[in-house]
Amino acid sequence: MLFRSSSVFFDASREEAAQRRYAMTFSICLAMLSVGIACGAIAGALVYIESGTVLGTLTTSAKGAVVAALPLGAMFGCVATPGLNESLGRRLALSIVDAGFVVSALLMATASTIEQVTIGRFIAGLAVGLATSMCTMYISECAPAKTRGKYTGLAPLSLTVGLLVSFVASLALSKFTAGWRYMFALAAVPALIQLAVIFGTSWLPESPRWLAEHCRVGDAKAVLNKLGQREVDVHLIALN
Repeated sequence: MLFRSSSVFFDASREEAAQRRYAMTFSICLAMLSVGIACGAIAGALVYIESGTVLGTLTTSAKGAVVAALPLGAMFGCVATPGLNESLGRRLALSIVDAGFVVSALLMATASTIEQVTIGRFIAGLAVGLATSMCTMYISECAPAKTRGKYTGLAPLSLTVGLLVSFVASLALSKFTAGWRYMFALAAVPALIQLAVIFGTSWLPESPRWLAEHCRVGDAKAVLNKLGQREVDVHLIALN
């Protein structure tokens, strides 16, 4: 296991610490992959659902509502991020993001009305707003100061990869009558993987900053030691 149990004074070797940091970063970036897929899915799906499906023929207003639902939800998601982050911690807050992507994908993929798709898009927007506000911060709180940019830069890269995956998948699924359903469902895949990582592995530690701020100094030291940052003053990061 990348984050095996040990004393708070465990010192990781440079190679082990680097492996743990990358495992942590890529685990967090799964949420940004879902963000890219969720944002890009409408570009391909709308072409098919507007031409007449089980959802019926869409009016201009209906199409506008479907497209606008995600950024509207994202706005509320951004506003809710500080409260969730501080009260629940980064790991649990991230699992709520994943649940949002899964629920929204399920709603849209099984939709029989355009209103159901719109609600699913709004829920996806909530998850998008939370993830985009949270992921870079989470990575930066775990990464060493001198290489923080290298790790945090993987978050927007993951979003871009998610957009590309969505566009390529839309092209591949265009041959199927119900392909638009799978386009919407795809965002749930990285989210489900991330949920498995959060609850089934120790690759994704809690933010040492959040631990220190909540008087869990020993746990914060343990995380920092395993990430190769034994020299960091835990009490100082709790104050900043």
